[in-house]
Amino acid sequence: MLFKIFIFILISVAFARSKHTYYSLQVGAYPTEKITKQKIANFPIKDPDIHYRLVTVNGKNVYRLLIGKFSTEKEAENFKALFKTQTQINDSFIRKIEE
Repeated sequence: MLFKIFIFILISVAFARSKHTYYSLQVGAYPTEKITKQKIANFPIKDPDIHYRLVTVNGKNVYRLLIGKFSTEKEAENFKALFKTQTQINDSFIRKIEE
């Protein structure tokens, strides 16, 4: 029994280490990919790290519009402050992304 628990822990640690984690600034969420791509095309800044991710929330597909792939939450917070002053967009928040 102890051996099985040990193997489970080893597998869990290996799986956790294989995940790539970063932080992004979420600036929107839309019901379709088409709308999301239109929002990106018309976005007030042309950042090369504007991207989106499809997620399921309460059984519905949602496309999250994200900016940046920051290594730390602090880097994302610094970007958010700069973004807010340059765009006057206040409705954004930091999201932790695990791939």
